[in-house]
Amino acid sequence: IRPRLHEAVWYRVRADGPVAPGEYVFSLRAGRSFQYRLYAPPDYQPQAFFSTDPPRAGEFSQRMRAVTLARAPDAEAPVYLEVPDGAGRPAQIGLSPIRDYRTADLAYTRFIYAALAAMLVLLIVNLAIWIALRERTYLYFIGYMGGTAAYVALSSGEGYVLPVLEWFRWWSPHGAW
Repeated sequence: IRPRLHEAVWYRVRADGPVAPGEYVFSLRAGRSFQYRLYAPPDYQPQAFFSTDPPRAGEFSQRMRAVTLARAPDAEAPVYLEVPDGAGRPAQIGLSPIRDYRTADLAYTRFIYAALAAMLVLLIVNLAIWIALRERTYLYFIGYMGGTAAYVALSSGEGYVLPVLEWFRWWSPHGAW
C-alpha cells in the first residue's frame, strides 16, 4: 500500500493461490524498524510486537518473529502489517502452514546449533593445546573463534537466549553488527 511521507507504512499480505484449512504462521524478519502491528482476520484486532520481543518459550526459534493465525489470509481477508514509524520495510515476510513453518524452523535451528557446536569444539581443543604449549597463536585463534561464534549466534537470533549475549537483544536487528 503506497505510503505517504513521514507516515506509517502498510503492507497487505495474502496467499497467492488456494489455501488449505488449518493454522498458518505469519513470520517477519525485522528490517530497520523495531515496532510492528499485525491486523489478522477474522477480527482484525491489532497485535503489536517489537523486533526485540523474544518468542514465547518453546513455540518457535529466534530466527523470525512469528504469529500464529487461525486461518490463512486470502484475497477476501488479507493480513495487514503496519510499520508505525515508517522506518522501512521488513527484511522478509512469510506466510505458511504451521506444519511447514515448524519443519523449516527445526531444520534451521539444527543447522545453527551444529555450527555452534563445531565452533565450541574448536574452542575447547585450542584451549587445551594452549594450556599444553603456552603458544600465543592459540590464544589469538580462541579469540577469533569466540568472536565468530558470538556473531553466528547473534545473527541467527539464537544467541539472544544466552545469558551472556541477551543484552544484545536491545540492539536487534543490529546486535550482530
